[in-house]
Amino acid sequence: DKVYKLKIEKEKQISRTLLISVSFLSFLLLVTIIYLYRQMKKLSLMRKAVSASNEQLQEINKELSQASKIKEEYIALYLNQCVIYLDKLDTYRRSLAKLAMASKLDDLFKTIKSEQFIRDERKNFYNEFDKSFLKLFPHFIKSFNDLMTEEGKLSPKSGEILSTELRIFALIRLGINDSSNIAHFLGYSLATVYSYRSKVRSKALDKEKFEEEVASL
Repeated sequence: DKVYKLKIEKEKQISRTLLISVSFLSFLLLVTIIYLYRQMKKLSLMRKAVSASNEQLQEINKELSQASKIKEEYIALYLNQCVIYLDKLDTYRRSLAKLAMASKLDDLFKTIKSEQFIRDERKNFYNEFDKSFLKLFPHFIKSFNDLMTEEGKLSPKSGEILSTELRIFALIRLGINDSSNIAHFLGYSLATVYSYRSKVRSKALDKEKFEEEVASL
């Protein structure tokens, strides 16, 4: 009987030991699960962050690629215009030389004093600029007008490709933001450019950020 009791007591002790061991292992397992859950959550957040960073990187690469394309196209257009203009100057020089050789001095001085050649060339230059710009930014006018109130929306008049106001903000889109540079490019006074910019900005939906938004169209 005493042996039996000892046996029972020993089995109870073993059971308690096993129970404690199982409980301890269960606790360790629970801690491990919690730890793994937290690590997986962190990993998931890191993956989302990496994915977002990759998307931003792709967007930046896309913008850089677009900027590079624009730069290359504008260089090609600029070089082409330079060649065309040099040909026109040569033709103009030849016409003056013919008048001089024919001793038609009155006609020669009249041609030299005339500003018609410059006016015609400016008009042609701006037409070529407008066409080139809209080729690179075909949705510029619509996107520009999306930034404006209903009364402030702009559209070219008959015979125009870009209006004067749109041409000013086309230059801003190209990164030419200084009014003195814009005035020089367009052959206007500085006051005229300031006036145009101020007038258009006053009719924008967001007057404070308007020109920044135009620059990023």
